[in-house]
Order: sequence, then structure tokens, then C-alpha cells
Amino acid sequence: MEKIKIKWSSKGMKRRKEICERFGFSSYLTLNHESEVYVRAEDLLVFNETVRRGFLTVLPSGKKA
Repeated sequence: MEKIKIKWSSKGMKRRKEICERFGFSSYLTLNHESEVYVRAEDLLVFNETVRRGFLTVLPSGKKA
């Protein structure tokens, strides 16, 4: 399981509930639309496709966008 910091896009915010359910993410969200999530190894391919399609952005660890 990998810990990743993400920022939700406007497109992703519209589908956030579905994405959180799919990956088992917590519903926690900062005011800047950021979350720290754990992605299972078996979900990494689908997670990367979700990023590629613009639903969210992976942030560098320790930095804010």
C-alpha cells in the first residue's frame, strides 16, 4: 500500500464519492481540495489511469501545489 498526496480537480470533485468508494479512500478533504490517500498495489494501474484522465493530480510529497 502506497501513501500518496493528491489534489482533486473540478472534474474529480464531481465524481469524488464514486472514486473514493472504488479505491477505499477516506472522505477527508482540505480546503485546498487535497487528500492523503493509500493506494493498494493492485489498484495502481487504475489509479494512474484516473490521474491521466484528469480527475486528480498527484502532488510531490511534502509540498503543496
